[in-house]
Amino acid sequence: MSLSVAEHILSRMNLSEELKVKVGDRMYPVALSAETKFPFICYERTSVSPLRTKDIRSGEDAVTVDVFVFSDNYKESVQVAEMVRKTLDCTGGIYSTFQVTECYMEDAMESFSENVYMQQLVFNLTTTSV
Repeated sequence: MSLSVAEHILSRMNLSEELKVKVGDRMYPVALSAETKFPFICYERTSVSPLRTKDIRSGEDAVTVDVFVFSDNYKESVQVAEMVRKTLDCTGGIYSTFQVTECYMEDAMESFSENVYMQQLVFNLTTTSV
């Protein structure tokens, strides 16, 4: 269930007309082509931890997802990152095998390398089985 959390990330980002105007369909899970046009987004699940009560597993998972925004322009990278945050923060959703009950931004970092600006947003999600 929570291993499919990328479905929530892409689904929510595709709902944002503002984000789709800026990056089009350049939203990729885990990896992408080296020839991808700027700006683009790459996202990946970085951890899944089953939540437990004192005696048993609760049925919920805590999931961490990193969303990366890449651009050759600093201002644009920040603008797209703000759009991603607005689109994902405080969201939930029901899918065929799981439900996202919480999604909130935990942290953000930025870097620059080889003439590319990168904004990294870290989201924590809580999921349950449907």
